Amino acid sequence: MTGNVDESTTSRALGSVSRRLFCVTGVGFATAGCLNLEAGSGDGASAGDNGDSADDDSVDDDNEASNPPPVDEIDELSLSEMTTLERAPRSVGETDGVFLTRGFDGVSVRDPDGSQRWLVELPEEYRLNPGQTLTSDGERLYVGSRNNDGDDARLYAFDASDGTERWVEETDSTGTRTRIQHVTLADGAIVYGSDTSGSDDDQDSVIRALEAESGQQRWEHEYTEAFVFEAGSTDERVYAGVGNHVYVYELATGDVVDKLDIHLGFTGSVADDELFVGYDRQVPGELIALEMADGSERWREPFDLEPSGGLAIGSETVFVGTDAGYVVALDAETGLTRWQTRLDATISNPPVPDGNRVWVSDNTDMLSALAVVDGTVVYDTQLDGWSGVDVAVIDDVLLTNGTDTLYRIEGS
Repeated sequence: MTGNVDESTTSRALGSVSRRLFCVTGVGFATAGCLNLEAGSGDGASAGDNGDSADDDSVDDDNEASNPPPVDEIDELSLSEMTTLERAPRSVGETDGVFLTRGFDGVSVRDPDGSQRWLVELPEEYRLNPGQTLTSDGERLYVGSRNNDGDDARLYAFDASDGTERWVEETDSTGTRTRIQHVTLADGAIVYGSDTSGSDDDQDSVIRALEAESGQQRWEHEYTEAFVFEAGSTDERVYAGVGNHVYVYELATGDVVDKLDIHLGFTGSVADDELFVGYDRQVPGELIALEMADGSERWREPFDLEPSGGLAIGSETVFVGTDAGYVVALDAETGLTRWQTRLDATISNPPVPDGNRVWVSDNTDMLSALAVVDGTVVYDTQLDGWSGVDVAVIDDVLLTNGTDTLYRIEGS
């Protein structure tokens, strides 16, 4: 089935941070100096109570939630070196209890203890993006790519146990589908969205569903003059942000069952198996949460900040990284703001929820951990990522593309 729609409309020493005090005590060196975290740039604060002036870009305190999330507080956090890799990966992701990394020598899967399960060489022009597109059904790992020098992109399906290529999907375009940045897996199907860089006029995008086992095409929809912003799915429906709409399709057939007037952006949406959350760029800006089961609206709240790094959904909380450096936590049930913490630079990657903490990186490659309960910065360190710092965590083991070292997270 095809539908056409015009959418014109280097390993580094790491320190530890107590809840109010930053002391460099890290791996390999120590120093007597400690730096107090200043309110408004490190301490968690309720919306509108962060020590900044009243005319700043913070979220309106009328939307403040009264109840904290049901997680433990953190007194102190530190990282200890577990093992050193051959070199720092260029991109990292995690799924199904393993890390997947892209390096100069190909793509590899590692267990949390650092041991390499397999390594596969791939054409250099296809740059895998595990941080955004990696997913698994237990038997196969799926990951999308971008191609900066050619006309198409690829979606790879690897055998999870040994890295054998089970199938490879090519977007087959003339330069309009050179990247796959959104992939979702549900009930025997893998669905991806592909577009290219440039402007709206350069787009001839596609949302395409494949059989997960074979890679055979199930259905697709093509869109002119529209970027692809998000993809999420349940066992019955697929949600895709394309241009100025969110489309809802039947997973089995590709039939369009709804078309919502929500104007997403590149870093303003996220989906899991229960919730689709998007930042509507229409003025005034709003965050909107949809029930994945039926597309109904769970909540809609004004949101004055511009998301930059992206959004993430934790067990009870939605996290938003913003251009102004704020990390904002919202109640996933109501949309009300739990807290906001302002860091020193623009948030560059989606937050990574990890139990009672959430990891955040900014565009200066500073990596921070914030307490989920109140937004307090409990750890930070300067890294050196390739293009922003990817973060992946499995069972208190942390891997990033800003260092060649695998770390154990310690603290309480």
